[in-house]
Amino acid sequence: TTINRVIAAVQRFRDESKEPGIAIRLAAGNAGVLAAINDEVERSELPMMLYVYAAIALLVFAVYRDLRAVLACCLPLTVGTFIGYWFMKELHIGLTVATLPVMVLAVGIGVDYAFYIYNRLQGHLAAGQPIVKALEHSILEVGTATIFTALTLAIGVATWSFSELKFQADMGKLLAFMFMVNMVMAMTALPAFAVWLERLFPRKAPVRAPGLAH
Repeated sequence: TTINRVIAAVQRFRDESKEPGIAIRLAAGNAGVLAAINDEVERSELPMMLYVYAAIALLVFAVYRDLRAVLACCLPLTVGTFIGYWFMKELHIGLTVATLPVMVLAVGIGVDYAFYIYNRLQGHLAAGQPIVKALEHSILEVGTATIFTALTLAIGVATWSFSELKFQADMGKLLAFMFMVNMVMAMTALPAFAVWLERLFPRKAPVRAPGLAH
């Protein structure tokens, strides 16, 4: 915010103090370089996230051939991402050229939890079970493994929080938080979205059981 305020003041001065034959440009010191990096990160944040989500959505659709699966797996992940941004704001972790890839990494790993549950759900739906029972059985079968995986990842990276390097400590907190949030979203929001989508768009054809469900 300090850099943005300084740059805004310089730009305001440049716009108000135009002289013929004189072009006022920003200096190339540390503040100028950081300002340029901030501008680039701000421009790259949304496209990078959209590319990641588009890749995930395409892969989910290619496997399950069902838009319900795409929405059920990606919507909880989106909620988790916004919660992650709130966490960064509360801990004053800036969105930089280093932290942006970490957020993308958290999205890529976090969607795995949704796959664990949804893959089992497809198997039970293919066996003719109603959506609610199919979800209950899916969570009973893979819920413990999903929670254990999230805890293992979160505890592992949480040890970075004790580092004397601020960046490493911040990333340990952020990744541990994101792994747990994405797990909670997969265990709560995904079943809710799946049931809602099933009732809103009833299936007209039987579900094809995925190979991993057997």
